[in-house]
Amino acid sequence: MKTQVLQLEHFDDVASVCDKIHWTKSPRVLLVWPTGEKELLSRLDLVMIYREGIKIGVQLALVSRHPDVKRNARNLDIPIYPSVMRAQRAPWRRSRKIWHAIRSANTRDVLTRAALESQRRPVSTAFGPIFPRLAVFSIGILAVILLILFFFPSATIYFQIPSQRQQLDLQLTANSEVTSANLSLEIPALSTSVIVESQREVFSSGQTAVADEAARGRVQFTNLTSQELEIPAGTVVSTAAASPTRFRTLENVNIPALERQSDEVAIEALLPGDGGNVQAGEIRVIENELGTLAGVQNLEPTSGGTENEVPSPTSMDYSNLQDEMLSSLKVQAAELMTGGIPTGSKLVSEAIRMDEMMEKTYSPDIGTPGDTATLSIRAKYTALYILQSDVNAAAQIAMDAALPAGFFARDGDIEITPLNEPYLDNGRITWNISVTRRIYEDFDRQQLVKQIAGEKTKTAAEILKQDYGLAQVPTIQVFPAWWPRVPFTAFRIEVVEQ
Repeated sequence: MKTQVLQLEHFDDVASVCDKIHWTKSPRVLLVWPTGEKELLSRLDLVMIYREGIKIGVQLALVSRHPDVKRNARNLDIPIYPSVMRAQRAPWRRSRKIWHAIRSANTRDVLTRAALESQRRPVSTAFGPIFPRLAVFSIGILAVILLILFFFPSATIYFQIPSQRQQLDLQLTANSEVTSANLSLEIPALSTSVIVESQREVFSSGQTAVADEAARGRVQFTNLTSQELEIPAGTVVSTAAASPTRFRTLENVNIPALERQSDEVAIEALLPGDGGNVQAGEIRVIENELGTLAGVQNLEPTSGGTENEVPSPTSMDYSNLQDEMLSSLKVQAAELMTGGIPTGSKLVSEAIRMDEMMEKTYSPDIGTPGDTATLSIRAKYTALYILQSDVNAAAQIAMDAALPAGFFARDGDIEITPLNEPYLDNGRITWNISVTRRIYEDFDRQQLVKQIAGEKTKTAAEILKQDYGLAQVPTIQVFPAWWPRVPFTAFRIEVVEQ
């Protein structure tokens, strides 16, 4: 009920409060006392205000924590509350003291004893008027009995509706551009991605030569100047080829000005291996400023440079390893995706693809020594999946479109059996499924109830069996159990489908 809240001020009196009440349009008015003020209105003022409210049909209550106001209100049995919220939530009681006082004042009987005696009428003791009264009373009792007979009994009919099996084979098409299932049996194809990584190694199948010993030999320098020439140990000499083989001298040599050729000087290849074994006369270059002052040549071939064959990975090793790892990573990605999609969803295995090779590391490089070849791959895989709810929605649409006339189906009664795994067909995801459900003959419940209202229970059961072609006689439970008939009123009969 709407409540009008009136905040009283310290200057309000009986007249102003009554005037405010007259202007309200609510059936309940709540007077809120000023906070911290002394008693604003006396007990007599409260009585006058409350009587004014009753005259205009307004129910009053007070909100105040002032002890005098609370005491006066309780003495007058006027509702009083500590807060506006408490007052709006609580039911208000009407002040019986003031209400009865007003009623007494307005309806007081001032008749004298003589007037009362003059109004006294003799009571008739004849039996005549009693029969109509008995007739009216009997009619009332009979009416009550009839009402009980019509409205008290109830019945529950357990009705096994005739049904049949509806079955369809459907071919669903999943498309990432579709947002919901439609009558064309297109359903959304959703995307999911995971990042997987792996590392494997195999024994190297190739061989590579590793330098063992450096080649040695001797060279002879020629002084091209008229002065004594010193060639220190460590001087680098090389062949004149495009990719020269380089050697260093192992001892110092001085070439006098008068002697243009020196004794032979020992040399050693800078790099070990058989590449340092060169033929006589191939060493002709001095690789520093001495190259313009002197000449050099090897009178005999250099020798002693050796190499050893050690295992080394080949490109085929890494290619085979990568093929094995990508196959394994695809399986690993499928497992992670299956666990990450909603329960009941179907992952399209053929649609799993590597979206990005994020990292690929070889160790060691091809052609370098190594007993094993190690490959590390980190890749991102993407796949498509189908929500079970979308499959159910498409099946529901197809089944409802094929529903025979005069039948109805119950929600959630569809069973779906996959006929194969989802596959890619010309870039589209195709999935063949079989859907089945039970459909029931539709019937008019009101007409059914009218057919058997008021009939005996056995007769009613036979009527239902014959009219609706039921395999079994329906069960009819009547309350009370001893009542022999189905109720006459339709709303007391309940039909429970089985």
